Amino acid sequence: MKITEKHKWNGQPVTVEFDYQPGEKEIWTLSNGDPGHPGCPEEIEILRILWETKDIKGNSVIVDVYDILPDSEIEQIEAMMYERKNDY
Repeated sequence: MKITEKHKWNGQPVTVEFDYQPGEKEIWTLSNGDPGHPGCPEEIEILRILWETKDIKGNSVIVDVYDILPDSEIEQIEAMMYERKNDY
């Protein structure tokens, strides 16, 4: 499911768009005796991180900063999303 949330990141307001898949529990056998399935872990994939700023003329612009943030910061934002997962 695609989710959009507003957050503060390094003191700046950002909008994070991400896909959340809650995962599935492992099932050993089905009720009819057939083999079950291994399940899968929950997953969060960040799609965009939008930051609103001003251009040189003072106009508001929205910039997707996902591709320019270091991997370490993306991982911290993902961790923040996982902490809030019970809200989804």
